[in-house]
Amino acid sequence: MRKNLIKLSLLLSCVLFALLGCGNVSSSSSSYSSNESFSSSSSSEASNDATSSNSSSSSIDLPARLPTEIEEGVILHAWNWSMETIRENLPLIAEAGFTTIQTSPMQPQKDYYSNGNWRGEWWKLYQPLGLSVATKNNALGTKDDLIALCEEAERYNIKIIVDVVSNHLGGGSSESFNSGVQEYEPEIYENNLLHQGVGLVNDNNLEQLVRGHLGDYPDLATENPIVQNAVLDLLKEYVDCGVSGFRFDAAKHIETSYDGEYASNYWNYVLSNAETYAEETYGKTLYYYGEILNTPGLGRDIRQYVELMDVTDNVASARILDCVENNDPSVLVDEDFYNYELPAHSLVLWGESHDTYANDSHETTYIAQSEIDKAYAVAASFNNTTALYFVRPEEQTILGARGSDNFLNPAIKNVNDFHNNFLGSENEISANGSYFINYKENETARGFMLINFDEGNNNISLSNVSLPDGNYLDSLSGNLFTVNEGQLEGTMDSSGIATLYNLEDYEPRPAIRVSDDGNSIHSAPFSLTIEVMNAEEAFYQIDGGERVYFEDETTLLLGKGIEEGNITLFISARNGENVVEREFIYRFGEENPLLLTVDNIPEEQRENRRIYAWVWGGENGSHFVNGTLNNDSFSFLVAEDDTNFLLATFTENTTNPSWDLCLSQTDDQTIILGNVYDGNNFQWRNH
Repeated sequence: MRKNLIKLSLLLSCVLFALLGCGNVSSSSSSYSSNESFSSSSSSEASNDATSSNSSSSSIDLPARLPTEIEEGVILHAWNWSMETIRENLPLIAEAGFTTIQTSPMQPQKDYYSNGNWRGEWWKLYQPLGLSVATKNNALGTKDDLIALCEEAERYNIKIIVDVVSNHLGGGSSESFNSGVQEYEPEIYENNLLHQGVGLVNDNNLEQLVRGHLGDYPDLATENPIVQNAVLDLLKEYVDCGVSGFRFDAAKHIETSYDGEYASNYWNYVLSNAETYAEETYGKTLYYYGEILNTPGLGRDIRQYVELMDVTDNVASARILDCVENNDPSVLVDEDFYNYELPAHSLVLWGESHDTYANDSHETTYIAQSEIDKAYAVAASFNNTTALYFVRPEEQTILGARGSDNFLNPAIKNVNDFHNNFLGSENEISANGSYFINYKENETARGFMLINFDEGNNNISLSNVSLPDGNYLDSLSGNLFTVNEGQLEGTMDSSGIATLYNLEDYEPRPAIRVSDDGNSIHSAPFSLTIEVMNAEEAFYQIDGGERVYFEDETTLLLGKGIEEGNITLFISARNGENVVEREFIYRFGEENPLLLTVDNIPEEQRENRRIYAWVWGGENGSHFVNGTLNNDSFSFLVAEDDTNFLLATFTENTTNPSWDLCLSQTDDQTIILGNVYDGNNFQWRNH
C-alpha cells in the first residue's frame, strides 16, 4: 500500500470536506411537534419499540458488500484479546459487520506474567524483548495461535492486522536494554544499537523527536541496517503467519528520509521489501498505518509519512467526540474540521483508542459508551475513511480475555453495515440542531445516517433538512421515517443512531404508525390512532384479547375504567410473507418523577437472584440502590442530580451488595427521567 507522493500532491489542494461534497447546513432547532412513530420489519425479525425488544437486524435485503481493501472497511480493535479469544469470537465479529481485526503486539513481552489484570500488564506488550513473533512469553498466545487465528479468520472474510512495536525494545532503563533482549536480539544487544544521551522525546526538537526515548523505553537505532533487517524479518514472519497488515506504534518517532541530518531509509527499506515479499510470495497487498499522535512534530510535514502509509488523525477523532459531548454537530461540516489537508483514504479515525482510554491522561475513560459509539458512527459514515472500533476492557478483565461486549450492540452492527453498503459513495453532510446527517446513494441504494448528539427525546420532527423526499426505513429499530418538502419525521432507537434506507429501492413492506408510542404515563383515558401502510391485513389486540381487524386506519379509546396499571397493545400487519408485529405498553396512574423503571429483564437475570441499581454522577457519589421487582420490571428511585446507572444481580438473599459478590451486570446507562428502559438490551454479562 505504498503511496505515490506525486499523485498524492494533486489531491492535497482541497481539504477533506471539500472532497467529501458536504450538503447544505441547516441550524434549525428540533421541534417535537409529533409523537407519531412508524415501524417496518420482515416476518422473521419483528421489531418493537423502546418498551420491548428491538430487532437487531435490518429488515431490508441489501446486496452483500465487503471491502476489497482493508482501508475501505471497519476495524475491530481487539485490544489485549488473546488469539484464542479472537478466534472464538469470529462468528460474532463477522455478524457485527467488522471486516478487519487489529490485535495487540505479538512479540515476546517484557516481564511476562500470565493471567495478569489488563490495567497492570498491558504496557508490557509495548516493551517487547525482540523483533520476532512470540513462541513463548506473550500473554496473548504464540505464533501457532496467530497462524490458527489467521486461517480461521479467512473463512469469515476477515483480515488480521497486528500492532508492531519497532521504535524501541524493553528497557533495563531509558538508555539500556532489558537483559532479556539478549536472548531474542543478540546482535542488537551486543552492539548496543540504541540512542543514548538524547533525552525524552520532544515534538519541538527534531533529534529528540526521532531519537529520544519514550519513558523507560530505550530508542532503537532504526537508521542501522541490523535493526532494519530485524524489523523486516518480523514483518515477513507475520506475513508467513497470514497477517494482512500492520499498525506501527510510535511511527512519528521513527525518522523518514526527509529528516535532514537525522534522516534514514528505514521506512522505505522495511515497507517496500515487506510489500514485495507479500506480493511475490502470497499475492497479497499489505495494509499499514502509523500512529501519528497530534502532529508529526515541529517543522515536519505529515505528507512524509502519508507517502508511505495511512496515518491516525487523533485530533479529528477528538473533535468528533467533542461535538457529540457538546450536542453540536455543526463543526463537522466545517472545512477546518480535519487536522490535516489530506484525502479521506489516508486517515484512520475512531471514537476512542487504547491511548485515549488506558493512558494516564484518560481522555475518554469516563465518557459514556453511548457517546463513544456515536463518535464512531460519525467516523464510520465518512466515505473512504478507515474507522476503528476500540473494545473497552472491563475493570476485572485479565490480559487475553474479551472485554466489553458492546461491539455486539445492534447499533454498531447497523453502522458497520451502512458503511459497507455505501462504499465509495460521496458524503452529503449537514447538521440540524443536535442532529448529524450524512446522506449517501449508489447504484443499488439511497439512505442516510442520522445521529442525535443529545440524550433527549428521539421522536424526530426536523425542518429544513437537505434530504430527498421519500419513506426511509431505519434498519436498527425497524421504524419508518418520512421526508416531505424538507420536513423529517420519525422515531429513533434509544441509541440515538439511525441508519436509514429509502424504501422505494425495495419491495413494499408493511409499516405501522401509532399516535402514542407508550413512553409516557397517562392519568386518564385517551384516544389512540393506529395507521398501517402497505398492508393486506391488519389487526390489534388489547391485553391478549380478541383480534380486531381494520384497514388503513382506526381509532380506539384506551384506559377507560383504569386508575392505575398497564395496558398492552399488540398490532400485526401483513403484506404477503412480510409481517410486522409491534407491542406497546401504556401506563396509567401517577408515579414519582424520580422513579426509574426497567422492563423486559431476562428471566435468567431474575430467577433466584436479587437486583440492585448502581447509581452515580450526583453529589451522593456512587452507591447501590434497592428497588422493587414486579414480574420482569424493576423500579428504583434516583436523586435529581444522578446521571448514570446500571443494574447488577446478586444471590437472592443478598442484603448488603458489594462488587465482589456480583453475579452479572448491565452496561452503563444514562438517566433520562420519565423514560422506561429495556432491560433485555442492556447487554447483560456475567462476572
